[in-house]
Amino acid sequence: MKRGVILLLFLTCICNGCIQRNKSFLEQWLDIINADYNEVKKVLPQNILLGFPNKLDSTVFGYMGGIGPYECTNIGFQISKFFDGEIIDSVNNVVYQANDTCLFVINRFYNKESIDCQKELSEDEKKIVNQSCLIGKKPIPNFWANNFATDSTECRLPKDFMIFVFDAAAGKFLPDEYLTNRDFMPDEWKHGYSRGMAFSNQKKVLIYWVEIW
Repeated sequence: MKRGVILLLFLTCICNGCIQRNKSFLEQWLDIINADYNEVKKVLPQNILLGFPNKLDSTVFGYMGGIGPYECTNIGFQISKFFDGEIIDSVNNVVYQANDTCLFVINRFYNKESIDCQKELSEDEKKIVNQSCLIGKKPIPNFWANNFATDSTECRLPKDFMIFVFDAAAGKFLPDEYLTNRDFMPDEWKHGYSRGMAFSNQKKVLIYWVEIW
């Protein structure tokens, strides 16, 4: 079955009192996103899910996920949640800053105005997709639908976000029925996967992702 879903929650208040007053709504919303999250996890290879939460809790304020291909949506998820404390750099991950130049962004031309994966790229856009500075870099999501999305960076996250890529690889990691044909990617990365997390110590926000295309 091919399907896709985008579920986002914008909370205007996050204090404990607000959460208590909206507890019934919050619980219903968590039931919905956990049901979808579980469906996505059934399809994904188990080794790609290592390190991700088994169940989404009340610290989650945004979720985007689905089983594609569906209207240009890859299979995977993005989970936005609040955290306490501070996250430090990790030597075990590939690390980028959101405002780095020449980031290897999956489907980089998507934005809130257009997610047309069938559009024909201009010659200038083709050059961007295949620019030499991307060689050796790991792909990261286009966070165009995230609560904090901005057009000021290539990945659409504000500049205070750090990005850890746990791992990524080119190739087919799911049956063809789940995969997409991405003209927005270099030839050697027509198919692949990426998983990791982005975070802002300033905003106390953490975003987990898995994406397979």
